[in-house]
Amino acid sequence: MIGIPFYLIRRIHNRNKQEKEFKERYERANKIDKKIKKLGLSAEELKEYIKDTAKEN
Repeated sequence: MIGIPFYLIRRIHNRNKQEKEFKERYERANKIDKKIKKLGLSAEELKEYIKDTAKEN
């Protein structure tokens, strides 16, 4: 039986983990972008909106 070196297994595992994290961050960013577009605010208005909602929570 031919064994697979442990370091290769770890490398593949880490790569899969990084891809999964990247995909999650990308999806989260897309959700935020959609919400911002739905609000239709300018950059300054968006800053104020974020400050106001942060104070409420």
